[in-house]
Amino acid sequence: MDRPIVIAGVVLVLVGGGCSGQHETPSRWLSEEERRVLGQAESVLVKRCMERRGLTYSNRPPVYAERSRSFGFVVDDVAWARSHGYGRDLPGGGQGCVEKARRGLYPDYATWSKVSADLTPLYAAKVTADPRYRNTVREWADCMREEGLPYSSPARIRAALPALTRGKAPEQAHALEVRLATAEAGCAVGTTLAATVKALDLQHGAPVRKLYAARVETRNRLELAALPRARELLTPPLQETR
Repeated sequence: MDRPIVIAGVVLVLVGGGCSGQHETPSRWLSEEERRVLGQAESVLVKRCMERRGLTYSNRPPVYAERSRSFGFVVDDVAWARSHGYGRDLPGGGQGCVEKARRGLYPDYATWSKVSADLTPLYAAKVTADPRYRNTVREWADCMREEGLPYSSPARIRAALPALTRGKAPEQAHALEVRLATAEAGCAVGTTLAATVKALDLQHGAPVRKLYAARVETRNRLELAALPRARELLTPPLQETR
């Protein structure tokens, strides 16, 4: 019998066998550059949608771009954090444009939406319960206290963000996120937390990724198939000569 699992608002239905049509084209992992292309193309489509609705587009990174950076347990890129904070959700009306953009980017959006959910929550508890994580996150927390930010773990920051930014203007909220994310990343790379998390993610995530190998393959295939459309969206139109 199929069993639904809800991950970050997305329902994965666990069924035997692979997804339909998964052998249509070869599959491989996308490079960082290719993931960046998909993220930028999504951003172009979101911008068009929001402008049609009379909404201001803030040029924040799209949700896809945030996911592709793999900040599952801790932000570890100081430069990225300094520019984008946590790259959180678009303001009022924007989320509908995210879905519309993805429908325009992925011809088989229904399948992509099923297989693109983050698998990290399925093994996150094993990572954070590992003694190696607990030891190094204490070092990270000491570093954060020195920055005047008394958080015991990156997860505590995520939990506190809604209350910290509630009622603030978008610019103020973003500035606060930038400060927190930059400190989080600086302390992650300044201690052993960033390296430890990567090692633990590989160790504890391997069995889950193996279990969902067919879905990972399908997602890779669909995203590879979307690259030509994405590159087309990012190619400036030819100027007509007179």
